[in-house]
Amino acid sequence: MGNIDNKDFINAVENIKDRLAVIKNLYDVLRIVDPKGKKTLYVEGEKEVPKEENCYDFWRGGKCCENCISMRAYNEEETFFKVEYNKEKVFLITAAPVIVNSKKYVIEILKDITEKGFFSEDREKGITKFKNIIRDINELAIKDELTGIYNRRYINERMPVDVSNNILENKPISIIMADIDFFKNINDTYGHLIGDKVIRDVANIINKNIRNSSDWLARYGGEEFLIVLSNTTGEGAYTVAEKIRTIIEKKSLYMIL
Repeated sequence: MGNIDNKDFINAVENIKDRLAVIKNLYDVLRIVDPKGKKTLYVEGEKEVPKEENCYDFWRGGKCCENCISMRAYNEEETFFKVEYNKEKVFLITAAPVIVNSKKYVIEILKDITEKGFFSEDREKGITKFKNIIRDINELAIKDELTGIYNRRYINERMPVDVSNNILENKPISIIMADIDFFKNINDTYGHLIGDKVIRDVANIINKNIRNSSDWLARYGGEEFLIVLSNTTGEGAYTVAEKIRTIIEKKSLYMIL
């Protein structure tokens, strides 16, 4: 499966389990993840036989996690933490890079914290509230504060995955880089508050003219935007770009303001 070698995995897991043995009850699930391929192998509790699946299948969301700390750990070679839920339980996750036979993977240590006193008063209401908090925290990590679209961090985490998946599935992928012409003139003439509103309005126009199910938009920096179109040829991307350009062109500054 993917780039994960079962033998490498078993050796890595056994090595890490030995290291963690000095601290009892540190984890409930131990996984080794290939973040780019979104594949994982794991043992749960004392099970020694690895189970193969997409890494996001564990969370029962049916799609890649937007705030993927394993991708972040892989890219930045640091250890990251977050809290997540899988429709039934709440987990504390630790993700750290690991090298096995010259290949880089990410080890995920998952601890079930559902019954650790967080929801003692009303369990169901407590879990619902906690889920909302987790969602909000995860969105803060990957969303641009000004526009509400994805940020540069999300680009770094999502782009390698989308490129890899489209290559594996033999599907085209197109990327559009767009910016607002003469944006400095807008800031100089009308001020930064108006400049911010123009950025928000342009982001909103772009977002409304791409497919929500497969495409995504991120703020690359300043007045620059990056649009990723999955399963889209260069010709198709040109059509999308020209459609967006024409819509924005017809918007006078007065109308946008």
